[in-house]
Amino acid sequence: GLGRVVSYCVFLMIHSPL
Repeated sequence: GLGRVVSYCVFLMIHSPL
C-alpha cells in the first residue's frame, strides 16, 4: 500500500549516506 511506500522513503532518508 501507499503507507509502505512512504515508510520506505523515510527509511531511505534516515539511512542516507549523505
